This record gives sequence, C-alpha cells and structure tokens, in this order.
Amino acid sequence: MRNSAKTVAFVGVMSALMFVVMFLESYVFTFLIPIAPPCVLSLSLAITLSVFGNWKGMFIGGTIMGVCSLVVAFIIGNPAFILPWISILPRVFIGIVAFAVSSLFINVTKNCKNKFVNSYLPYGLGAMFGVLTNTLLVLSMLYLNSFIGISDVIATFVAINFPLEIVGSMILVPILVNVIKKYVNR
Repeated sequence: MRNSAKTVAFVGVMSALMFVVMFLESYVFTFLIPIAPPCVLSLSLAITLSVFGNWKGMFIGGTIMGVCSLVVAFIIGNPAFILPWISILPRVFIGIVAFAVSSLFINVTKNCKNKFVNSYLPYGLGAMFGVLTNTLLVLSMLYLNSFIGISDVIATFVAINFPLEIVGSMILVPILVNVIKKYVNR
C-alpha cells in the first residue's frame, strides 16, 4: 500500500476488528466458559497484519494486539494483562518472529511452482512460530510476575490453549493473508 491514507484506514479497520474479536474472546471465556481464553482469532489477525506487507508492517499486528489486550484487560478486569510488560511487550515480538520466518520461507520457496508451497506454507510456518513466541513470552512474563505457577502453565495453557492457537493460526493466517492481498492489490 503506497497511499498513506489507505494504510491508515486499513490499520484502523484492522485495529477495530482486533479489538472486537479480542473483547468477544475474552468475554466469552471469562464469563461464559471459565477457562483461560485461547486467542485463536485475535492471534491470527495479529500475525496476518505482521506478515502481510513489508518489514515496516511487522510491528503493527503484534503491537495492535498488545494494546487491545491491555484495553480489554481494563474492561474485563484481568489484573495480569493490565501490566504492559505482560500484555504489550511479548506481543510486539509476535510480528517480528512471524515476519522473519515467513520471509525466510518465501525466499526459500520462491522457485517452487507449487501454489500451496508458495502461497500458504510460508505464512502457516510464520503463524506457527508467531504463536510459539506469544505463548513462551506471555507465559514467561506471567510466571515471572507470580500470576501463575508451573503446574498452571502446563495444565491450562499448554494443554488447551496452545494446540488450539497453533492449529487455528496455521489454518487461518495463510487464508487471511491471501484474501487481503487479493483485495488490497485491486
């Protein structure tokens, strides 16, 4: 996107979408299904925004997710994610890692004639590493700030959330990236 007005509008719409999705995920899993909320849709959006464009955009998705996470934590009343070093800082690295991995695999597979390998595999692998980065950094911060114990990490997050986030993001991110590329390039 060369036009700055288009870029601002795109980021604004995606930020609003990210906030609504994250709020709904948090609300449902906080009040209706009392388990730690898996961020399948919001994490997929963040990674999509990060790997979608060029290297300048790699900070956008994770940072937007982190800021939305902080605001939602204030609204829902989640004391752990009110701290910026838990809600924002780990999420910034999601975009960096996802962009680096997807860019690496795009360069490695650029001579391949298979559409799946060119259009979907790099973004799926970027999503996988982005989710891994998110999980490791957020859990580390929660543990270091004494919000969870090691048994909570294994039982709640790794056993339930992590597999849902990995599979969901590896499926959704390549689809979202290709759809957005198709419509933005028009």
